[in-house]
Amino acid sequence: MHYKALHPCVFLIHPDAPWMGSSPDGIVYDPEGQSVFTLSKCPNVASYVDCPYIKINEGTHTLRKSHSYIWQIQGHMLISGLDWCDFVCTQEDLFIQRIP
Repeated sequence: MHYKALHPCVFLIHPDAPWMGSSPDGIVYDPEGQSVFTLSKCPNVASYVDCPYIKINEGTHTLRKSHSYIWQIQGHMLISGLDWCDFVCTQEDLFIQRIP
């Protein structure tokens, strides 16, 4: 993933259901992605290595499917109409998981 731009995001409102909204952490411009624009979720943690919601399976780090971040990400995608969201941890380490 080669980001060209990451921008802060304002509160999003579903176009057909104005009572539904979400506030993702950012909008990503990635010209090499399936969709040029997507969302990002960036938890405020120093290192993803010690996060209880990141699991390691055969040497690969992934966000636990049972964690509430998955539901937040799904809600962001539903409200925005975008196809995927990047889960990003960047303070000390870089961890990016693209979630469809």
